[in-house]
Amino acid sequence: DARKEFAAQREKRSSLPTQLADARERLVEELADLERAKEELTSIAGLYPESMLASLQDNPQRAEQLLESARAALETAKAHLDTDPTRTASALDTAQRALSMANAQTDAIFSAKTDLDTFREKLAASIGSVSAALSDIKQHDSSDAFSPLLDEAEAAISQGQRALVSDEDPLGALENLRDVEFRMDAILAQ
Repeated sequence: DARKEFAAQREKRSSLPTQLADARERLVEELADLERAKEELTSIAGLYPESMLASLQDNPQRAEQLLESARAALETAKAHLDTDPTRTASALDTAQRALSMANAQTDAIFSAKTDLDTFREKLAASIGSVSAALSDIKQHDSSDAFSPLLDEAEAAISQGQRALVSDEDPLGALENLRDVEFRMDAILAQ
């Protein structure tokens, strides 16, 4: 067991330069995606009212901050590559997480037109799904253990219903419903 662990650690250390190179390449790709996302947001802002795009307005700035964080972590990883493999691995992990989070911010912009074209159907389906999960959890658990999540679910349903009626930030409402549904499904799976 000790030999296997030692071999695994040695293999992990030997892959650090490759992981660093891959992460740096991904940073360049994400920076290019960010520029395209900014252009896309400007483009769709001409098609939809500002209230419908409210949840996307900060995405480019958040993505930029995350990419800057990834860049700093990659510099740390590079600086310690030959001397401190543990610190290098930790910095690489930080960079990869920041890159993934930045990607989520830009992807939300790229999928916005499709989501907005079908937001009524998607919101209605999500509201129905969250309502069903809410009912299931209430039936299976009468304790107050899940009370905060159930309150969030009810708030997300209300926000989704408002978005259906007023077109106010439907993407934010849809994202909220998806997040709550994901967490509720995890509870129901148990």
